[in-house]
Amino acid sequence: MTLAERIRKRLDVIGRRPADLARYVGVKPPSISKWMNGGTKSVEGENLLRAAEYLQCNPNWLATGRGEELRAEPGNIRTEPRPASIYHDEDEVEEDEFEVMALRLKVSAGNGAIQWVMDDEGKRHRYSRRWAATLNIRFPEKLTTVLVDGDSMEPRIPNGASVTIYTHISSIRSGEVFAVDYLGEFYIKRLYREPDGAIRMTSDSPDKVRYPDRLIAAEHVDSLRVMGVVVDVKFKPVERPWW
Repeated sequence: MTLAERIRKRLDVIGRRPADLARYVGVKPPSISKWMNGGTKSVEGENLLRAAEYLQCNPNWLATGRGEELRAEPGNIRTEPRPASIYHDEDEVEEDEFEVMALRLKVSAGNGAIQWVMDDEGKRHRYSRRWAATLNIRFPEKLTTVLVDGDSMEPRIPNGASVTIYTHISSIRSGEVFAVDYLGEFYIKRLYREPDGAIRMTSDSPDKVRYPDRLIAAEHVDSLRVMGVVVDVKFKPVERPWW
């Protein structure tokens, strides 16, 4: 497969045009035309990284045809969540508080439906009803927590943070952070709706080489399932002892 064929393949996958690629990379459309008609045999440096970022593929594969086509970012949700705060069952729950079960993800092998099952240890979380009312959370039983793995959402969501998800919300509002299932991987990502119906899945990290935006074409948005919206983040950094 030639460079031109690889570029054409990736443009077809993400549902974009050569002009869109040229605009993103920062080159003139005739340059992209040369890439795609064989006039240019190789792409290097910053242009290669930008093109691979836009085409959502491995830069080495794009340049040489060797290696894996996709440089997939692993999911950043651990399927064994840890509670943001724990209290013992014998502790008295105040009248203005409610319990949130610590749940874990289970994906059905049949239809792939997402299920939340009770944590084997029966741990719980505590939030105030005033907090829930402030966020218009009408169904506290739809809250759960997961532990984030990785730094792709820093600085807002640090590696190891516990995030609380409101699973009652499954519709996308541009710019909000959601827990999603995309092609069998679970992510905490910021989502945006594009004018053409596509969904852009982004990381908050400024390092776009490691964590490039992922564009899901309108005809493929069914492969993205929203598990809930992130409503709270808790993180307790490990402090170094003064000695």
